[in-house]
Amino acid sequence: MALAVEWTKHAARMAASTGPPLCLCSSTAASPSCEPSELCNDKHAATTKAVSAAIVLFLVFDPALVRPVARQRPINAYAREFHRLEWLLTSARRVNTTLPIVVAVGGSRCLACERNLSALGATMLPIAPVRPPPWASSVHRQTFHKLRALSMIQYEKGACAAQPACVGRAQRARIRRAVVLIDNDCTLAANIDHLASVAAPAAVWHPEGTARVAVR
Repeated sequence: MALAVEWTKHAARMAASTGPPLCLCSSTAASPSCEPSELCNDKHAATTKAVSAAIVLFLVFDPALVRPVARQRPINAYAREFHRLEWLLTSARRVNTTLPIVVAVGGSRCLACERNLSALGATMLPIAPVRPPPWASSVHRQTFHKLRALSMIQYEKGACAAQPACVGRAQRARIRRAVVLIDNDCTLAANIDHLASVAAPAAVWHPEGTARVAVR
């Protein structure tokens, strides 16, 4: 309940904001390699290409790869990620997200849980898990599954179908295919559909200690 109240307050503040969006590259604590994007001045900056995009989340689970703290009851680690996704999808509804939301699933699956996520508007996408390299940290071994996002190029067909003029190879080349990859422990406090227009690859880096409850 406390988290819901904080979310509501934060969303209200963002809705009332009339100034330009925060540019992390302008912060004195920004990463030395931080480069501003076209959204630093206008979060609704238009793209010259048609966009075929989706928000991508991950629920790929291998009990043998859970963090040391969860090894006694690996199912708790799955339940944590599932509930995080429920909260994230609920927040996406509240901010009227129009981009399709895809949850990549694999490994040990809970079909009942996946049906709940589908009811919240997500589409399940079965994928093959990624085996982490031997040098991977025991805390982040399941993070390697997210590399599958680099191969998600299946959104071009849907974009062409929606574009009457999209015929032939030359026209298809003008379609920008994009995935907006979000960690499960995020909450959307504002609509982020415009991120599909940002030139990829792109990422947001947050200085240690800053609030990370919203993706903007």
